[in-house]
Order: sequence, then structure tokens, then C-alpha cells
Amino acid sequence: MSEGKKVLLALLVSVLLHLLGILGLMVWASSRSSARTTLPAPEPRQITMTVAPLPKEPEPVLKQAAAPSPTPVEINSDGLAKANATPDRPLFESDINSRAASRLAASGMAPLPSQEGKERPFPEFESKKYSLGQQRQPPEMEMAPAPEPARGAQPEETPAPTPKPRKPEPSPRPLPTATPKDILAMAASPTPEPAATPDDIPKPTPVMHGARKQDLAMLVTPAPRRPRRPAYQPETEETRVSGSISNLGSKPGADVISTPLGRYRKTIADAIGSRWYFYINQKMDLITVGSVHIKFYINERGRVEDIKILSNSANGAFGDFSVQSVSEAELPPLPPDLAPKLQDGRLEVDYTFTIYPN
Repeated sequence: MSEGKKVLLALLVSVLLHLLGILGLMVWASSRSSARTTLPAPEPRQITMTVAPLPKEPEPVLKQAAAPSPTPVEINSDGLAKANATPDRPLFESDINSRAASRLAASGMAPLPSQEGKERPFPEFESKKYSLGQQRQPPEMEMAPAPEPARGAQPEETPAPTPKPRKPEPSPRPLPTATPKDILAMAASPTPEPAATPDDIPKPTPVMHGARKQDLAMLVTPAPRRPRRPAYQPETEETRVSGSISNLGSKPGADVISTPLGRYRKTIADAIGSRWYFYINQKMDLITVGSVHIKFYINERGRVEDIKILSNSANGAFGDFSVQSVSEAELPPLPPDLAPKLQDGRLEVDYTFTIYPN
């Protein structure tokens, strides 16, 4: 048999085998389907459903964080009613304690007493003129007080006036030379002044030979004292305020608490203000109306550092005088209570100098 016939025969056998396999699969599948149809159908089950409401979840409890107390704002205490007790909820800090009081009824929303005055950017509660007080002045401006003549002693160059008595009186006998013991005795028990005669005729002063009049004056006369001047106070002008404080009192007040920072800022204002008024009075014709905003630092020893002008709506002379007043201010060392508020061991201070038009 040739090779071509062998290949043809093999193909035919393969086709027949595939046909037989297909027929066998078809018979098996039909038998399976008929067997399934002969099985009894399952009885349906009755299902009961009950709808129940979902349990309520507990509402979450929101923990409200305690609102931080507002940081008190600095306020000038001049003109406020001073209180012995600290207010319950102070809104301002200064050098004194004060409680809310007002002369007028409430007319606004500000936590301040209502009052009449001029429109100013800074609240002032009274009008008063400034007083420099006992403050050190530059050496070239200081003048030594004239020495006062000692009581009971006349200057050597000024002769005593010669009285004209009505009745002739004998001339006083010259006293013996005074020794140091006599001088000390006179200092311990000074001679009482003679009573005035009916004709008010002054008695001639006896002359001490050998003892200097200046020595006697130093022993019996205390050193002259300079007259005391009133303490420094700045010039303020009452500001118009529309506040919310309505409990009428004899003097305006606000909820102010006394703090170490408030007391120290009061010291700063007094030291700088006295120097500023001194220079402004001397050079008033060189400056113009306006404001100067200055920023500087105070170290632990009370020294002023890094003075910087932030804004100046006046002229340069006004700014120079203001900077000079800050640099020459004699400040005490920082209190230990201010340590938490220091930046790099220094206290930052903002200060504004203002001159208003008349």
C-alpha cells in the first residue's frame, strides 16, 4: 500500500473516533438532564421576617475646652478710680487695681466708662498739665543754688547796718578769744534770741574775736535744703469714650489689675516722659505736629538697647528728640517677675510720642 493511501486511511479513522466521542458526550448529557427532571421538586419554606428598630447609639459627649482667659491689654491708669480689691475678670493691666465705674450712662460697646472729651487715639480719663518734678537735667543746664546766709551770722563783706538808738547805750565789751571748747559749748546750747523792745530797735551783734563766723555757722546752722517740687506727671487731655460701663460712680474706672509689667511700664513712662517734655519745651520752635512710634528693648540691668523709629508723621527734629529722651532715661533693673515675658533676656517696648494741634 502506498504512503498516500496510508495517510488517508489514518485521517478517516481519526474522524470516526472524534465522531464517536462527540456522540458519547451527547448521550451522557441527555441522560443527566432526564435524571434531574425526574427528581421531586422541593417544597417551598415559609420565612417570617421581623423588622426591629436599631438601638440608639449614645450621643458623643463633646468636651468643651476651657476658653483661655484673654490677655489683659495695657492701659494708662491716670484718672481711673483706684480700688483696694482686684476685679473678678480684669480686661486691662496697669500699675493699680481699679473697678468699673462711670459718671455717664453706657453709650457704646467698649469695656470702658463713657465720658466726654476730645477725639484722641489713646484713652485718657482726666485733663491735667505736666510737671517735670525732681528730675536730673543735663550738666550744662543745671545751676548751683545760691548759698543762703547762715542764721545768726552776717557775711564778712557785708557790714551790719548801724542802728540809730534813741537812747545812748554803752558799747559792748569785746569778748575774749574763743577757744574750740567755747565753740562746741555754743553749738550745744545756742544763745536765745533777745526779745524785741517796744520800739523794735535791733540789738548790735557781738563780734567774736579769734573764731571764724563761717565755723560757727557750720556748727549751729543745718545745711540748706532744696525746695521740693511736685512729682512728675504727664500732660493728658480727657478723651471722648463711648463705653459699656454703666454703674454710676464718682470717678471713672475699668476692670484693671495691677501687674509687675504694668507697674514697670509706669516707671518707663515717667522716666522717658520727663526727659521728653524737657527737650520739647527747649526746642518747640523746631518741631511740627505729628506722632513718632518707637520700638526699643530694655535689658536686665535697665539699659535701653536697639532703639528704632517705626513711623514718624512729624519732622526729623521731633524724632531725634524722642529717641534722645528714650536713650537718656534712667530705668531701674527689670523685676524678677518679668522673666517669663522676656525675649532673649530683654523686654520689648513700643512707645508713641504725639503732639496735637491746638
